[in-house]
Amino acid sequence: MSLPDTIHKAEVIVIGERRSGGNEAFAGGLDRKNDYITLTVSKVLKGQGVPEEISVRSWYGMCPYGIDIDKNQPAIVYLRKAGTYYVAVDDGCAEKFTPMQGDKVVVDKDSMALADFRKLYGL
Repeated sequence: MSLPDTIHKAEVIVIGERRSGGNEAFAGGLDRKNDYITLTVSKVLKGQGVPEEISVRSWYGMCPYGIDIDKNQPAIVYLRKAGTYYVAVDDGCAEKFTPMQGDKVVVDKDSMALADFRKLYGL
């Protein structure tokens, strides 16, 4: 699914940083409790009522390899609410996240200001 389609379909879009869980949690083998990452949310671009810290299903049942955000690196993450936690749009078969470097959004190896990204995609 393309980035514009993912943005349209997402219920919630946040700028967040992974604080725990994720790829380093799998070093000892798969463990169901490590199927989630904790994101600290610094800004909500779409959606309402998003807390400052959220649990996101990150691995099990995801297409193809889950949400693999580097720890403590900001990213724009495309989600939908699923009970008490969040999941990626289309269970990860769409765009999962867009990385950021400082205050720039990196799309297809090109950087742009967050304001330009928001304007381009109607956020």
